[in-house]
Amino acid sequence: MTQRTVEIFVQKESLTVEATQVNEYRELQVFRDKGNRGDSAYEVAIANGFVGTEEEWLLSLKGEPGEAGANGKSAYQSYLETTTDDPVMTEGEWANQLGNIETILDSILS
Repeated sequence: MTQRTVEIFVQKESLTVEATQVNEYRELQVFRDKGNRGDSAYEVAIANGFVGTEEEWLLSLKGEPGEAGANGKSAYQSYLETTTDDPVMTEGEWANQLGNIETILDSILS
């Protein structure tokens, strides 16, 4: 069995990631300190003057369709403009590494 624990930072929050490999089976667990439960969006709406049930509030969130916006950059285009990778990944390489649990586990367990 191989087991590694690393600490990573995501949006200024510290997370502990524990990766375990037993034979061909891999497991990834992410832990963080739990804070106090915050108000739901509905509770915030009530506190700010909304009057009605939660169902009525949910229905109130949907408005009329708006005008079509201009096409923006793709996430890959943003990567190309901001990366320091050398060499730069192809779009396929970039897409394959996003959220790839195998890549994450490999980096932690190796």
